[in-house]
Amino acid sequence: MIQFNLLPDVKIEFIKAKRQKHMITIVAMIVGAVSLGIFLISLFIVMVAQPQLIKSANNKIYDSNEELKKVADINKILTVQNQLTQLTPLHENKPAVSKTFQYLSQVTPKGITLTKLNVDFANSTMTIGGDADSLNTVRIFADTLKLTSFQNDGDEASTRAFKEVVLASFSTGEKGVSFSITLKFDPTIFKGTESNLQLNVPPSAGGTKENVFTEEQ
Repeated sequence: MIQFNLLPDVKIEFIKAKRQKHMITIVAMIVGAVSLGIFLISLFIVMVAQPQLIKSANNKIYDSNEELKKVADINKILTVQNQLTQLTPLHENKPAVSKTFQYLSQVTPKGITLTKLNVDFANSTMTIGGDADSLNTVRIFADTLKLTSFQNDGDEASTRAFKEVVLASFSTGEKGVSFSITLKFDPTIFKGTESNLQLNVPPSAGGTKENVFTEEQ
């Protein structure tokens, strides 16, 4: 059986173009519908859902604030909690007062008895009063303080522990010499965290806790 194509080529091309146009139109309509749907959803979220979420969050915040206002002494509770958070750093930074007697027993030469001690940790100053068997012993004590340094375990460099050592007053008597020395100390030597800190004391010192400190009569 023999078939003949009676449609001219131009007609065939026209039909194909018409089909392609129809297909493109359908695809364009689908894409447009999807885009319109996405736009409407976005518009709903921005104009309706998001304000509702914000309003709901604000209502929760307001309700929570109202509940807190009903708690008795809420301001005192918050203040106490804030103070509790400061306890740890305050404890870590407080000076190790107990080291005072340890250091003085190391730097005080024999022949000196300490009777007065005033330490100002805020200004890093110290006033030392006592009795000595001679004025020369007092001079040795002052020089010992000037030459004493400190360093942490493992450190090579050392730092002066006491500065501005001054013999503020002295008086001689039948029993010896009474004196008062003022000085400034490096706050590092009293830090509680510096557990391995060591004083480098000149050999002129050699007191002990038993013969250095005594009660004033």
